[in-house]
Amino acid sequence: MKVKTIGDAPLQIGDGNYSSKYPKSDEFVKHGVPFITASDFKSGRISPENFRFITPQQHATLTKGHLKHGDVLVVTRGNGIGTVAFVDKQFEGANINAQLVLLRADNKELDSKYLYYLLSTGRYFKLFKAFSSGSAQPQLPIRSLTKIELEYPDYAEQKAIAAVLSAFDDKIELNRQMNATLEEMARTLFKSWFVDFDPVRRNQEARLFGKSLASAAPYDHLFPDELVVDENGRELPKGWKVSEIGKEVKAVGGATPSTKNPVFWENGTIHFTTPKDFS
Repeated sequence: MKVKTIGDAPLQIGDGNYSSKYPKSDEFVKHGVPFITASDFKSGRISPENFRFITPQQHATLTKGHLKHGDVLVVTRGNGIGTVAFVDKQFEGANINAQLVLLRADNKELDSKYLYYLLSTGRYFKLFKAFSSGSAQPQLPIRSLTKIELEYPDYAEQKAIAAVLSAFDDKIELNRQMNATLEEMARTLFKSWFVDFDPVRRNQEARLFGKSLASAAPYDHLFPDELVVDENGRELPKGWKVSEIGKEVKAVGGATPSTKNPVFWENGTIHFTTPKDFS
């Protein structure tokens, strides 16, 4: 096992662009070169959902922060200090802002994926915090970052460790994408059924034109076959109504037992549900 500081380890360190080099708000464009910030990090990956872009011409004028596949990004400014992300191939050539520092392993003695997983551990998150300074706007200067020690085995073992963890990561990401797809399908179905009333419209059309419901979409038979307008001018399926939650259900609030009384909390068997238990 080797132990070297980040400053002495076989990697390059680079920071983002700041001062006069930093793009002004009116210089961002709808399409171009991604200009990545800490807010683009999501579960150790870079998420393109809210990317801002600069023109290729402006990108060429920036001398720092040009990303390569395999770079490890570390947030060194703001409340997200210590958060890390791995740069996948699709983001090669993007740029970073002054919040971020890139670590580029040599991939001969130090593997980039292993470095990412190492720095993603809780231990290093705490170290990044410990080496930072400032309260209102915390910062982790590069000179402090370089003093943090890295521990790593021989290169072959690094690759093996990274391969196992990457396989788990890929599976997690696939499941996340599947869940996102299912959630989007559920939202689309809900809108179709309860906002646009598509099944009712299909049933109404079938009734008016004498069509058979045998070939209708699944579950259409559970909906009325007519739309009516209520007293407020709202279009509703026949037999439906608009009401208030309080008139239809009983709302009951919770309460927190005194945390000062151990009898309420020790060796209990009844689950105490809080918002953090929701997912």
